[in-house]
Amino acid sequence: DFNATPFSRIIRSFEAFSGLDRITSVPTWPARFSLPQLGIDQIFVSEGIRVLETPRIGANAGSDHFPLVTTIAIPLD
Repeated sequence: DFNATPFSRIIRSFEAFSGLDRITSVPTWPARFSLPQLGIDQIFVSEGIRVLETPRIGANAGSDHFPLVTTIAIPLD
């Protein structure tokens, strides 16, 4: 959890060097307003992992930002 926007240097560097694909572009911060403005939470997946559900904002758990929720499938072989 980087708490960084998709266009931040740390996220761009992580994505470039890790080989993982970012599957999120959902605004999650701040949670105290009715409409979050910035996406500071990211979900990354590697090759072979299937995304079964589009990432979405989860229920407020008391943090200053909303969680992200998705469903993925991991191959067994």
